[in-house]
Parts: sequence; C-alpha cells; structure tokens
Amino acid sequence: MHTPKIIKQLILVNVVFFILSMISPKFYDLFAMHFPLSPQFRWWQVITHMFMHFNIAHLLFNMYALWAFGSPIVARYGVNRFLAFYFISGLGALALFLGVEYYRNDLNTIYHLTIMGASGAIYGILVAFAFFYPRAKLMLIFLPYPLDAKYFVPLLILMDIVFGFTNYLHTNIAHFAHVGGALTGLFLLWLWRNRRDEYYFYD
Repeated sequence: MHTPKIIKQLILVNVVFFILSMISPKFYDLFAMHFPLSPQFRWWQVITHMFMHFNIAHLLFNMYALWAFGSPIVARYGVNRFLAFYFISGLGALALFLGVEYYRNDLNTIYHLTIMGASGAIYGILVAFAFFYPRAKLMLIFLPYPLDAKYFVPLLILMDIVFGFTNYLHTNIAHFAHVGGALTGLFLLWLWRNRRDEYYFYD
C-alpha cells in the first residue's frame, strides 16, 4: 500500500515529539494535555497532546493504526479534509474525556490528569474506514478471527464503553477519549455525507 506524504509527516512529528519527551521529561509538562483549570495547562496542549505518547509501545501501536487506516482515508478525502477529520476527531475525543472525568472526579483529582496520545483522532479514522470499507477484514490480537470492519469497529467501541464504565482492566487507557473520537468521526461522516467535492488521490 502506498503511504501518502501526509501520513509520513504525521508519523514523523509523533516520533520527534516522543524522542524529545524521552530526552527531557519537562516536555510532558509543556505538551501533554492538562486539565484547563490546572496551572500546568497551556492553550496549545489541546493539539500537541495528540503527538505525545507514554512509551514506545503506545507510539508504535498508534502509528501503525494511523498508517493502516489513515492512508485509505487520505485517498478518499484528500489531504486537507483528512487533516480536518483527524484533528476534529481528536478534539472531540478530548472534550468527551474531560467532560466525563469532570463529572466523575473531584477537582483535586482532575487537576493532576495528564492526557496524551493520538488514539482519539485515530478512532475517528477507524469509523471512517469502517464506513468506506465495510467488508475489509480486521482482527483483534486476543480474538484471532477476522471480522468485517463494519462489525469490528463497533465491537471495539462497545468494548471501550464497557471498560470505561467498569474500569475492568484497571489501566490508564482513556476509553472515553476513544468513544469521543469515534462519535466525532461519525458526526463528521454524517455532516459531509452529501458533499460532492471528494478527492480520490494519494499525495
């Protein structure tokens, strides 16, 4: 599969951010997302947190997903609309996650939240992939049976909803950010459903 230039550029920016954060932990304070009322919050964090990752596994998993699912969506939408879709999905993911955390926790707890990762934006891309390529076969690592994308992606989102409410796995995964990115992607698909100025090329 040909990799669009914009996908390469996004991956490169993520890798550079990760290397810099490994060199200086202060990079996390500046560019990971902090709760807006926290003294560590800076306005640019609403975007830069999408380029920050906790460890190499986190980075590799998200960058693989960005490459695998983002490349076909660039071909479908073109560079400009893909970028809009990507970043708006990431902002929707952040908004839902912060709203849920604000509702569930006291202010002292959410003051110390640190949010990072591209997965919210990628969940929006996943929804678009399932919409445009519903019969593409996908698999979960722990469920090695191929499913059509139109079933796989809703199952993945349902799992995030269940784990988000129950915290069954007791991890630091931001499940509601995933859900927020997916819902935002779905909304954008609905909003753009009648647009005729789509592009079908790789850049």
